[in-house]
Amino acid sequence: MWMKRFMRDHMRYNDDIQCAAARVVHEMREFARANDPQGNPEGLFDTFHVRRGDFQYGNTRIDADKIHEHTKDILTPNSTIFIATDERDKSFFNPLKRHYNIKFLDDFIATELTGVNTNYYGMIDQLVASRGRIFFGCW
Repeated sequence: MWMKRFMRDHMRYNDDIQCAAARVVHEMREFARANDPQGNPEGLFDTFHVRRGDFQYGNTRIDADKIHEHTKDILTPNSTIFIATDERDKSFFNPLKRHYNIKFLDDFIATELTGVNTNYYGMIDQLVASRGRIFFGCW
């Protein structure tokens, strides 16, 4: 119990990671404000965490059409979604792009993440995803 409390109270990501994630979240909120047809003055966005590359068996993976089918009653059409993923082929998410404004961490590499250590990307992805209004995990 002591060790868990110590970790909770004293361990955190360094400032480079925290600041980079904050820049991406800021840009996500600006994008959500500008692209929500129903108005979104707070710049709220939803998040998905879609793991695709670390499973031995293919039948454990859910395709993007099924992800949409399972979440369409909760999400607003044309809303903004940040997807934290290890999927390299972003065309996998085309079924979701037909219904939502989709962003990935890759969309911010040339702007908000210039000069950031690439080893930090996974942690930044995690922090940005944690700032969404609704969080979905899909494997």
